[in-house]
Amino acid sequence: MSGSVGTEREFKFDVGADFDPPDLRPLVGRTVRLPEIHHLTEYLDTADHRLWDRGITLRYRSAAPAGGAEGDAGGEPVAAAVGGAGDGPDGGSGRWTLKLPVDAGATTAGPTGMSERSELTWDGTRDEVPAAARRIVAGVVRRAPLVGIARLEAVRRRLLLQAPDGDEPWGEVDDDLVSITAGPNAGQRFRQIEIELTGDADPPAGHVDAVVDLMRRAGAAPGGGSKLGMALGLTEPAPPARAAGKPGSRSRRRAPMSAVVSGILAADLDVVLDCDVRLRRAAEEGGQPEVELIHRARVGFRRLRAHLRTLDPVLDPVWSRHVRNDLKTVGRALGRVRDADVLLARLAAHQDPEDRDGLEELLHLVSADRALAAGELVPLMAGSGYLDLISRLASASVAPPMYSATVDAPARQAAGPSMHSLVARRWRRTTAAVAALGPEPSAEELHRVRIRAKRLRYAAEAAQPYIGRDGRRVARRAKSLQKVLGQVHDSTTAISWLRQLGSHPSITPTAAFVAGRIAGQAEAAAGSLGRNWRVSAARLGAKRLRSGFG
Repeated sequence: MSGSVGTEREFKFDVGADFDPPDLRPLVGRTVRLPEIHHLTEYLDTADHRLWDRGITLRYRSAAPAGGAEGDAGGEPVAAAVGGAGDGPDGGSGRWTLKLPVDAGATTAGPTGMSERSELTWDGTRDEVPAAARRIVAGVVRRAPLVGIARLEAVRRRLLLQAPDGDEPWGEVDDDLVSITAGPNAGQRFRQIEIELTGDADPPAGHVDAVVDLMRRAGAAPGGGSKLGMALGLTEPAPPARAAGKPGSRSRRRAPMSAVVSGILAADLDVVLDCDVRLRRAAEEGGQPEVELIHRARVGFRRLRAHLRTLDPVLDPVWSRHVRNDLKTVGRALGRVRDADVLLARLAAHQDPEDRDGLEELLHLVSADRALAAGELVPLMAGSGYLDLISRLASASVAPPMYSATVDAPARQAAGPSMHSLVARRWRRTTAAVAALGPEPSAEELHRVRIRAKRLRYAAEAAQPYIGRDGRRVARRAKSLQKVLGQVHDSTTAISWLRQLGSHPSITPTAAFVAGRIAGQAEAAAGSLGRNWRVSAARLGAKRLRSGFG
């Protein structure tokens, strides 16, 4: 990637021009005043703020010119808006920074009020955005040009915070006096203080909270907004809008289907784009995408495809069919990586020390297959077909291509297409598939029921805000059936994989023996699980649900 990667951990405070910062030495033991610096920061985004909407910022920072900067960056192409000379205002180079949201599930709990983002930086000149940064945000930006949206000039006073018995700083207090020189709020000035933790430094216990509390008591307002937000006059981006009112309330039942579909697609697209950025970043950093990321991405694309299938009666059929086919292509590519992850987990769970040599060989072989499958994601996501797919979904999340007769239909009504009727349709298909099974169904038959249960679950979860407790109950029971049948499917699939591994032309007899042994264990597990699904199926088809969806 030819850049550096770090994590920004900071507290922000809005303060007035006459704010007098408190003396922090009694709390931290030692402070060091650094030279004052002047810098110019220029922000890039699409004209409709696609990066901002996802909590992503892309900026170029360099030393500020003497006498201040002039000009209007709003809406100009990147070469003109951010400078075409190839040098910073001081004649040298500056630094590009791409800030990305941190995965909430992968972070540890920090002090209250601390914001945390991943920070990727590249040294360079301002005439060209680093190629790696462009590739990471390609799924969000797509074919829209990056333009200059704001320019800030700041005078920064800096103070290092050190422990009494240490030489290394654990934090820095930055006191910024900012002038907005280009953007919607050009001409305005504001002052902001940031307390940023240094790298991976571990501050002495209680010091961070004590400093934050002292700043607050001195009159600093915690939770200051981003500088870019102030320049644009925008509030911090929020998650996709959810339907207003209590689940199943009258206001939700009366919501037009077009608004319901828009909300469902927007929420799905939010997950897909989050995974898109993380997958691209993993590729740029030269590592393998994490197991959980692959799983989340695969589920996100599958859920979106299932929702389109459920909503098919109210959507333009040609549009829906084409998008579902494209989603299937992406899902298959992710599925190949996920299948390798499932098999690796099963192999890793085999702890017999006598099989160690053969097991290591199997793990090496499957890991190589995973790396190959993960590598195939890169050209797929860079292709025009994938970018067109994301663009179509983004447009549909705002103005869904509805089948004309259903645009104004309410979410829940007595007859015709509605969220309730669409879930009922899924419920009837799933329970009918269960009823058609014989006393000893095959693995393929159970897999087909699993797929129907999964589609029913996704439909009920999406509909729950509009149809109330019945939707929640169906979703919970469909999930239970899907889960137990998923375990059966994983075991039977593992048996097939292991048999194939055992006959691989390059495998040693020792590894082939271990593969056969693990396959036998999986076969026994599948037989045991295959007897447990009927309880979940019976609960899904219970009389109470039959009266509401039958």
